[in-house]
Amino acid sequence: MTYPPPTFAPCTPSPTPEPPPIDGIFARACQAGQEKDMPPPGWSFCLPPEDDGTCRPEFPIRREFRTPGPDHRTCSPCECGPPSGGTCSTRITLYGDTGCTRPFDSAELSDTDVPLCQDIRATAELAAFRVDVIRREEGACTPKRATSMASGTVEEGEQHVACCRE
Repeated sequence: MTYPPPTFAPCTPSPTPEPPPIDGIFARACQAGQEKDMPPPGWSFCLPPEDDGTCRPEFPIRREFRTPGPDHRTCSPCECGPPSGGTCSTRITLYGDTGCTRPFDSAELSDTDVPLCQDIRATAELAAFRVDVIRREEGACTPKRATSMASGTVEEGEQHVACCRE
């Protein structure tokens, strides 16, 4: 009978992150007829340009905005190195019945052991086996790459023009 030593499961990387948000200027459109309302501090009061695209003299600052277009960026997947620093020991017991009441052989192995071969009596009939963890200290997984990298493109959306005053 060959008893294998316990092994650590491979590290599972975190889910692939989303690309960071796109920086830009935020614009908020309000209903027509609210020209009398003053914008909050830090905001500008703006109107659409004239039909010919020019701004009225009382709203001389021309600002161009684009609605967000389709974002085709993706992030590189996260990758982990092999687990390290943990220890594990198990006891494997062989039974001659399915109720696990008649043990006929057992062995203890740790994660640093090589497979163990033992001669089992030819008359022993294996009906069940049981593996008990007798010592377990978790290891750690180290990322192969410190950061995920975003790549791809963001398409430009529809252009909007606003004529603003300070």
